[in-house]
This record gives sequence, structure tokens and C-alpha cells, in this order.
Amino acid sequence: MVCLIALPAMLVIAMLVQITGFLAGMQRIVFGMPVHEMGHAVTGWLCGFNYIPSLWVTVSSGERGYISSVVVLAALLMLARYALMNKKTCLAYSGRYHPPASALRHPDYFGKYR
Repeated sequence: MVCLIALPAMLVIAMLVQITGFLAGMQRIVFGMPVHEMGHAVTGWLCGFNYIPSLWVTVSSGERGYISSVVVLAALLMLARYALMNKKTCLAYSGRYHPPASALRHPDYFGKYR
């Protein structure tokens, strides 16, 4: 029973915090900082560094390694394979096809490339 009300209760509390402004800064810091640190870690992984994201700091050895690069490459390949196998063309081709702005205004664009 607790599991059924936990997520809605959390969302209601978060909405009340944002509406009233009471502890909104604390909410932004506590929930925004891990996302910020994950950005540092992902950037490091894509550049070949072994980073570990944690709260308020991203731990690094300062040396390049191959483990994180291989793991990120494998994850991206698995994501592309999943997208192609399940006909998620927007996900599969998101890195390959960038239509010109004129194509976005064409009425058939969203039906054709979805």
C-alpha cells in the first residue's frame, strides 16, 4: 500500500515546495547537483577518463582509461540495436540525420520521418 502512495505523495510535496517557495533552493540543490555531477562524469567517460559521479563531487583518477570508453560504446551500440529492432527510427537515426530547417516546416515531415 505504501508503494502505491509514495510516488504521488512525493510529487505533491515537490509541487507544494515549488509553489510556496519554501525550501525551493534546497530542493534545487539536492536534486539538481547529482544531475550536474552526472554531466561531468558522462563527459569524462566520452573523453576516455574513468570518473565516478557522487554527491557534490565527481571522483577521478586523473588518468585516461579504456574501461569507461568501452562501456559507453557498448551502451550506445545496444541502444542503437534496440531502436532498430523495435522500429524506433527517431531514436536510431537521431545521430545520423539532421534535417534542414525547411524540412521541419513541410507538412509531411512529421508523418514521414517518425
